[in-house]
Amino acid sequence: PDDLLFLTRLTELNLSGIVGPHCFAESSCDYTYYTDYTSVCCEEGGLRRCSESSLAEESSWNGNCFDDVGLWGTIPAGFGGYRYLELLDLSDNSFSGTIPLELGDLSRLDHLDLSRNYLSETIPSQLGLLADATIRLGGTKRDVSSFDSPPVAPLSLCAVEGFNLANDTSWCPPERNYLADVYQLAKGREWTIDGEDEQETKWVHEYNQHCKWYGVSCNDDGVVTELQLASNSLSGRISSALGKLTSLEILDLHDNNLQGIIPTELGSLTNLISARFSYNTLTG
Repeated sequence: PDDLLFLTRLTELNLSGIVGPHCFAESSCDYTYYTDYTSVCCEEGGLRRCSESSLAEESSWNGNCFDDVGLWGTIPAGFGGYRYLELLDLSDNSFSGTIPLELGDLSRLDHLDLSRNYLSETIPSQLGLLADATIRLGGTKRDVSSFDSPPVAPLSLCAVEGFNLANDTSWCPPERNYLADVYQLAKGREWTIDGEDEQETKWVHEYNQHCKWYGVSCNDDGVVTELQLASNSLSGRISSALGKLTSLEILDLHDNNLQGIIPTELGSLTNLISARFSYNTLTG
């Protein structure tokens, strides 16, 4: 209810698994008749349910009722105004639409659980601001085949220790994190080219696929095989995370201003064919 939004000093809001029926109007349902059963699909206000007739019953007002709907609709952006909120659990319901970016403003939040709903696969990057929280997403009830592209979590969110999908390689590709470390240690903001702004070649953009970042090449399996950043004003240090790019074949960092030592971790790159470090200020 909207009245909840006025409880601005609320510290905990647990609405997990509020199981309850929802009856759809007859006009919002489609029927497919088979020999032994009838399939019913109803959709209303972003909520969709399909079932065989054995699990759906005609109500007294000539509608169709499903008993596992729980709370539905969209998550109110107004929840972001709960400045004192420490726990928000909306899991195991039927919320749909997008996750409000305003939830990233909940600086006191320790626990956020939005799992097992019908939410959009796009996760707002603002959730990456909840660095100290436990964040549980995923377990979508949607048909993943309906997604336009494989889902990927924002880069900043994948760095949050309490994010439950941080170790899921489809949501948080580990090589993307390794390359982000390369960018930070080599002062990526000062590079001559780090990709075009707002384009898919942009380094450390929250949603860009790392295989399309400037100077990065991958094989057909989406694994990094080349990193070519020669003559690109790299400075700072070479990240030891490069040693985790185990399929790397070509590494070209020559003609930059890199300093310090060449990480010993690069010695583990057994697939490396070519490595160029000349015209830098490196040791080791």
